[in-house]
Amino acid sequence: MWLYDRMEESSRGVCRENSVRATEGVVSNYFFFLDTQVFDQNAYDFENKHFKLIIGLVELELVRLVMTEVTRQEIEAHIAAKAKDAFVALDKFRRHGFHKNLRVPPFDAIAKGTTEDAIRTELLGQFREFCEKANVLQLSLEGVDIKSVLDDYFDRKPPFGEGKKKNEFPDAITAKILLKWCHEKTQRIVVVSGDGDWGGVTDPQLEVVKDVANYLARFPDPNIAKTVRQAVQNSGYLLKAVKREFENLDFYDEEYDAELTDLEVEDVSFVDFYVIDVKNGTATLEANVDISFSVHVAGQNHRLHYYDDDRDDFVRGTVSTSKSGTVTLEVYYEEDDPSDIDFAEVSLSGISPYVNVSSIFE
Repeated sequence: MWLYDRMEESSRGVCRENSVRATEGVVSNYFFFLDTQVFDQNAYDFENKHFKLIIGLVELELVRLVMTEVTRQEIEAHIAAKAKDAFVALDKFRRHGFHKNLRVPPFDAIAKGTTEDAIRTELLGQFREFCEKANVLQLSLEGVDIKSVLDDYFDRKPPFGEGKKKNEFPDAITAKILLKWCHEKTQRIVVVSGDGDWGGVTDPQLEVVKDVANYLARFPDPNIAKTVRQAVQNSGYLLKAVKREFENLDFYDEEYDAELTDLEVEDVSFVDFYVIDVKNGTATLEANVDISFSVHVAGQNHRLHYYDDDRDDFVRGTVSTSKSGTVTLEVYYEEDDPSDIDFAEVSLSGISPYVNVSSIFE
């Protein structure tokens, strides 16, 4: 299996809550939540630019869409209502006017009509397909303090607003679910909602933005980023550069004071590959990397003197082991053709210089 196969498996798999972008405590933009209002505003058109951008960013593992159990049910209820409205409008159109006389294909579909259930099934299928592609992280209602929601309702605290308090129950419960998860995971969630009552929900681990375009503008263009990453994948330069950088590192054995020589990289595997930034012809990428290698070991086993002075205490051998770290690379790309790249810099970090050679001396 070629080294990049694992990279692709990583991007298709379940996105990790504690990924590279979530190891430094609270994350600013990674986790985000879309209010039902956003789906309504975008007319549940999962082929529009906003939803397509979300899928692109998910594929690059730059974002993770969070959805509560309550929000999912609310969206499905809205879809069912829209399916009913669509059926009534289509049925009225089918039964009235000259077009009802069009009885040959493909016009006969108008006369045959459809059912409310068929429309609902189709729309729900599109929503669920989007959730699957977006690798949605669904949060359960379990463990949420419903009494506190009722207290907020009677005290008219956000997100309950004047004149439509009962309609805000789903948002109030959703806010409790999101905050519970944030506090448990020490993470932050960006809430995307044009509903002004969300702005009253104040907590340092929740940020509210008014529209999805504003949130998506924080990230690199996923089409360019995806093209650049694919170009990096197709290039053999990165593998060679990582091997060269690794072999130039200084390793040591602090227990036996052995001499380590002839280090040879045997395999390089990239995991969790991210495009960090794309701007004006320059892209920065980062990945976790696993490196398997062998190294020749030579040294004196001073412990042998304690029980057998006649044995030769000079030991030689080869140790095979592995190290994990982070590779950061900067590339230049042609803005007219992002697949045309040049590597500017490749660096390794986070690799321990210590090598355990005890197997040679025992």
